[in-house]
Amino acid sequence: MTEQEIRPGLTWRSVLALIFSLFLVQPVMIYYYLISAQWFPLQAWIVILLWSEIAQFLGSPLTKQELFILLSFQWMASYYAMLFSMGGPYDLVKNAYMAYSPEAQALGISQYVPSWWVPPQSELIRLTMERTFLYLDPVWLIPLGIAVLALIFNMVADISMGYFTYSLYVKVEKLQFPAARAAAETVLTLAERDPLHMRILMLSILFGALYDLFVSFLPYLLGPYLASGGAAIYTVLLPIAQTFDMTPVIAHFLPGFGFAFTLNLMTSPAGYISGFILPIDICLAQFLGAFSYYCIGTHLITRFNLWPAESPYDISWPLAILVQRSQLYFYTSLTIGMALAATFLPMLIRPKSFIRAFSSLARAKGAEGEGPPLYLLLAAFLGACT
Repeated sequence: MTEQEIRPGLTWRSVLALIFSLFLVQPVMIYYYLISAQWFPLQAWIVILLWSEIAQFLGSPLTKQELFILLSFQWMASYYAMLFSMGGPYDLVKNAYMAYSPEAQALGISQYVPSWWVPPQSELIRLTMERTFLYLDPVWLIPLGIAVLALIFNMVADISMGYFTYSLYVKVEKLQFPAARAAAETVLTLAERDPLHMRILMLSILFGALYDLFVSFLPYLLGPYLASGGAAIYTVLLPIAQTFDMTPVIAHFLPGFGFAFTLNLMTSPAGYISGFILPIDICLAQFLGAFSYYCIGTHLITRFNLWPAESPYDISWPLAILVQRSQLYFYTSLTIGMALAATFLPMLIRPKSFIRAFSSLARAKGAEGEGPPLYLLLAAFLGACT
């Protein structure tokens, strides 16, 4: 086999790893959400690292194609598990509770709940008394069928439009995607086992584990035992674990000026990691955008008394309330307008890129390396959206 020959990634080893994830990792992820109301972190990389090391130990390391399949499908499996079982839009248990909750009954909404969304209340009571497997009962056939059908249509629309944007931004415009490149570099590191890259990867994992042990795990575990009333005093003793919201303090001389900071890398790891991956000009543009919205913009809104009567500004507002209210009353409409401008302006300024993308897809006949033809992508997208 030559280096240029494409090797298969969907092998019995990658399928076995996916089955392992479905029957072990996903139940752990769901249980973790039920006891902590938090997303189970790094569920995809746990499986990838585990199976990569097991295969290496057994003398048959995973190829980069197999690792890519694991990376792709692990995130998809985790995402769809969240949709159906962790408060997502297809979480039928949550929908059933909301449909017949005391609040819904008090407002008179429960009697109008359609049977295709959740079964009738009498059937849910019967299922509760029988203590059977919830979704195996025939009363869930229509709600489950509609949810699965909607999910399939959503996947078809995502894949068809995703391939079109891939043809436009990757093949034609040849744009860079730093986050995707970082994931690809990690896959190559695990597959090729370069000593320098593996040393950096393992030291990063060790640093992250030790950091989270003292900043998140121990405060979460020992906090209730070290404080009265269940307050986690251990996190107070660690300034790095806190978020310092200076908005109420600054409000005395700059009302509406939002500012908060933290040294806790685990508070928003995606934000810190993105800062190391993205180019400096992109990070600067994001900072200037946030600063103009929630520092200068909200200060001007407060200074000129533009807050609505039902939500007057209060000097005690923390940053979270300031961001939420400003988005609700001012920035959502502005953001929608800017998003539409960002969508249509490139078409008007650089129409040749879109013409080349359509032309390349129109010439595709579905052969290997060409991808699906344009008419098939448009038919799939329009059919899924109608």
